[in-house]
Amino acid sequence: MRQWLAGVLAALLEQRKIDAFATGTPIPDAAVARGIGLMVVDNAAGEDPEFGEFMMNAVVVHPDYLKSNGETVRRFNRALHKPSLWLLDHPAEDAVPSMKQFLGRLDDKVIPEGLRKTRQGIPRSPRITEMRRG
Repeated sequence: MRQWLAGVLAALLEQRKIDAFATGTPIPDAAVARGIGLMVVDNAAGEDPEFGEFMMNAVVVHPDYLKSNGETVRRFNRALHKPSLWLLDHPAEDAVPSMKQFLGRLDDKVIPEGLRKTRQGIPRSPRITEMRRG
């Protein structure tokens, strides 16, 4: 989410121009930290067990493309998962400098806390099991 949109959502909530918004951490965490919002379900913290194997991105391809380019799609998925693995293997604080360009207005304590929570939902494997395909 663009930094300006995060600020807009929080401001709209604070001014009571909207009653709710849905987005990923750390934007809702910032609203909670500022005392202007409550998080109903914190998916990043694992509060919803049905929200497992969350990959942070959705990759959509035409079935014909997948049939013809399966290896390209697999490599693309691995490339998307690489930053998630990096986050799992490094302290959340190490990612703050790269996140500041997108979330610069957020309190410096909110960003690493959001990243720590996000790690709880990141699987080591980019594979989605049959159970989660629903």
